[in-house]
Amino acid sequence: MVVVNLILAHFAFGGYSPSVGGDAAGNAMSTAFEKLFMIAALGLLGLLSVLFLLIRRQGFRIGLIVVLALNSFLLLTILSLQF
Repeated sequence: MVVVNLILAHFAFGGYSPSVGGDAAGNAMSTAFEKLFMIAALGLLGLLSVLFLLIRRQGFRIGLIVVLALNSFLLLTILSLQF
């Protein structure tokens, strides 16, 4: 699940610049928000992965897998907004 999330994050935030044709300030602001969302998504993915490795109870692990699946759906939503 973590690898799927990393691949989706790579495609969702890698190399696509949606800020074409605007003014310089607007392009910089949209790029900054894109980087902020990328850092937040990867930070959440890292936190959930570390928690999955540290917690040994089966119920909590299932819950973390569900949250990782929801994160992958959010990354798919971001990816679909680009096209």
